[in-house]
Formats: sequence, structure tokens, C-alpha cells
Amino acid sequence: LGKLTYVGIALRQLILTKHHSCEVILDDTIHMHFDNFYFVTVMLHKYEGGGFKFCPRANYTDGLLDVCVINNIHWLRALCILPTAFSGKHVRFNGISTYQAKKVTIISEVPLPVHADGESCGMQDKITMTQEDKRLRMIIK
Repeated sequence: LGKLTYVGIALRQLILTKHHSCEVILDDTIHMHFDNFYFVTVMLHKYEGGGFKFCPRANYTDGLLDVCVINNIHWLRALCILPTAFSGKHVRFNGISTYQAKKVTIISEVPLPVHADGESCGMQDKITMTQEDKRLRMIIK
């Protein structure tokens, strides 16, 4: 049920999620406003939950974070586009934008759920992510 579980979650979110506005700031210099976004994902790797390739250019060795914004799309259209995210071809559709930066700040008009590698970070209305070159922290017991 692995991939099917993620598809089910995605379908539920597409139908039930209310659109909000947010600002995405790249490297403290590029400010972008989105009025009706579904979600913003920031990634180091190409793949996430169930094999979705939301950031197909992501490369954990390039020192950059990859950002994918789904904005201003009707949920039925998003539903039709969703299967193409397995191959990374969703980025060719209007309403789907990708960016790269060393630092990404997302500010939303209301607190929204944030997840980091599948773990809940609670409800947030501002979050900043940075890419630290050649850093890896491990806890070994």
C-alpha cells in the first residue's frame, strides 16, 4: 500500500485544502507572492513520499535547495497533473513553478501544517530553510 497511501493523502488534500496566500523569499533577495497556493515543497533530493519527484532537478551535492510551488490551479486540474509528478514532468504545466536557492523563507497568511522528512513540525506561519554545505549531524548510540 506504500505508494497508494501517498496518492490517497494527496487526493484528500487536493479536495479539502483551502487556498491561502504566501510569500516565498529566496536568498533574502527574491520575493514572490502567491495568492492561491496548494503547497510549497523544499527539497534536497528529487523524491519524496511514495516516489513523487516534485523537484526533479534537486541534487543534494549542488549546495542548493529546490523549491516547488503549486499555485492557482483548480483541484480537478491538479488531480490530472498529479500522476506526472512521479516522473517529474509536472513542472511543464502552468501553475507549477520551481526555483533554487541556498536559503528559502515561506511566510503564509495563516499557520499551516509543516512536515520535514515526513515528521510533523506543527502549524507554522513562517519557516526558513537553509542548505549548509557539507554538514551532516548524526546521533550514534
